Amino acid sequence: MDEPMDERIEAFLLDVLEDEGKDLKVVRANTRCYLALYIEMFRAREAEDERKDSAAQKCRDWCRQRVLQELDQRQGTPTADHLRMVLNAMEGPSPT
Repeated sequence: MDEPMDERIEAFLLDVLEDEGKDLKVVRANTRCYLALYIEMFRAREAEDERKDSAAQKCRDWCRQRVLQELDQRQGTPTADHLRMVLNAMEGPSPT
């Protein structure tokens, strides 16, 4: 990706990391809620309707990429296990 990641992506990562240690169902539900919230923020920032879907996809892609980066940095830790749960939740049905 050519563009730098948005500060909202770091906020998404911090949100999902806050759920570390919680039950899988809670992590899954919260991750999907966080993702939907950030996707909506990206969509809202686009003035042109035809660009809103593209902005939503960019958000999904960047969030996933950021979680994968963090997972690589935290291999072998409980946080890595948590981030794998987050990725599984993100790969479920689209929140939008």
